[in-house]
Amino acid sequence: MTDFRLPDYLEHIRDAILEAQELLQGMDKAVFLTDRRTQLAMVALVGVIGEATGNALRRYPEFAESHSEVPWHKMRGLRDRVAHGYFDVDFEAIWVIMQRDLPALLEQLRTIEP
Repeated sequence: MTDFRLPDYLEHIRDAILEAQELLQGMDKAVFLTDRRTQLAMVALVGVIGEATGNALRRYPEFAESHSEVPWHKMRGLRDRVAHGYFDVDFEAIWVIMQRDLPALLEQLRTIEP
């Protein structure tokens, strides 16, 4: 098992957001809602974000507490929802999260230092 440090977890989150943005570039909502491969890729990336967040919360709770503006628990919770409700994922909600929430989250993560 690899022993990741806090900067590694934050990098994993940022990289997953950038990957999601790249995969969705030029795609509109209507296409996304019919593109099963891209939908599954977004679920996987949400999983990466949630896992890295959960590890950071568990191993570095003081860091998360000192940066309470970051929605740590929502990030982890979304991962749990898509992992445990994988046959019932609301892809319209995933689209909104990818378009609205992830760019804002990326900017937040770029301004904090571990």
